[in-house]
Amino acid sequence: MAVRKVYGNLDSPATLKVLACLFEHHLDFEFVPVDISAGDNRKRPFLNMSPFGQVPVFEDGGYTQFGKPR
Repeated sequence: MAVRKVYGNLDSPATLKVLACLFEHHLDFEFVPVDISAGDNRKRPFLNMSPFGQVPVFEDGGYTQFGKPR
């Protein structure tokens, strides 16, 4: 079984919305913290998942969902 992952920061309202939905539906997931103040969202490993450097990123098996800039 593939593990769902949420990459994000707990100071991000968008990340909190995704987490709330997962908790509401009682879905198992792994939370992977992204330190925005250290610029981790602008480094290559994270940019491979989210080309705009936005949090959160949601992964479920081979499916990846990321946000776009406003």
